[in-house]
Amino acid sequence: ALNIERNFPNPSEPETANNPLRKHSFKLDYEAFNQNAALRKWVDFMLMVALVAFTILVIFGCSLPSFGIEVLGLLGIAVESGNQFEEAKSYYSVFGLTKMIMDEARYLGTASDLVGLGTLSSLLIITVFLVPLAQVGSLFVQWFVPITEKHRNWNTFANDVLSAWQYSEVYVLSVLIASWQLGGVSEFMINEYCGALNPIFTTLSYYGIVDESDAQCFRVNASVEAGSWLLVASSILFGMINNFISSASAQKVCDDSVPDDRRLTSGRWLTNKQSTATVNSIIDASSHDEVEDGDYGRSLDRARISPIPPRFTDYYSFAIRRVERDVTSTPRFAGTAEVAVSATIDEDGVPELWDL
Repeated sequence: ALNIERNFPNPSEPETANNPLRKHSFKLDYEAFNQNAALRKWVDFMLMVALVAFTILVIFGCSLPSFGIEVLGLLGIAVESGNQFEEAKSYYSVFGLTKMIMDEARYLGTASDLVGLGTLSSLLIITVFLVPLAQVGSLFVQWFVPITEKHRNWNTFANDVLSAWQYSEVYVLSVLIASWQLGGVSEFMINEYCGALNPIFTTLSYYGIVDESDAQCFRVNASVEAGSWLLVASSILFGMINNFISSASAQKVCDDSVPDDRRLTSGRWLTNKQSTATVNSIIDASSHDEVEDGDYGRSLDRARISPIPPRFTDYYSFAIRRVERDVTSTPRFAGTAEVAVSATIDEDGVPELWDL
């Protein structure tokens, strides 16, 4: 008898970092068992360009004016007269709007105004500027950095939390609604009480003393500026990046957690167009081995499999290529194993039969 000892990895040891997501070999269901899907070489470059472009769009979108406010009517003329008759129009970016809110808080000078308006300006900067940049960092780590499964799950959770606090779309939507509704609302609020002055305004406009737009008591027009459109572009770009990386990460988790014997790539299952069972259903396929040729068609009805939902490799098939699968596996238990081996030796001294 021979005693053989072998050391196996200990699952209690600290988990080592896995390969980065960009190097993961995705498993292909419904395909040949010996094939996986790997990402094409240009995917990393395009993702890096997209992440850098998104960062630039967010920075410039928050720095450049996102909307403008123009005051018209008698009040607008009064403002222009005190500003060397320049156009009474102001432009505000995300940072400029935050500064205006804080200036108002400091001007009022009360503790409640400082706390309330300070909180409002802080939330504006955090949700429109800082949170999108934090999401870029999270997605960068998810794709390019080798992390463990635990850290990947935490990173996914953090990205979901950040997504709940990302309000750049809300900010842009509020600017669009303001530019659409603010003029009519402001005109209705004041001009309703200036009806007696309409003949005077008409005369002044007719002789060119005032512009036609100023021939009224008060009106405020809001306009959408370049910063808002940059934020719109950044939101669209981020949605595509986030969906690409998140779906790839979700499939990696599925690949690592679902064993091969529960996949359609194992060759065990026979599919049918009218499928009723799910992939994760436990089906006793051993009955196929006991069915005679005449009953084979009826056995198919008892092993119907429905397709799994579309995944990363289905949505982004243009970004993957087929590679041969590495079927080697790693033992899942730890310690040493002692195996007793007995052999039958023939007359030439060659073992004929081994028993464990």
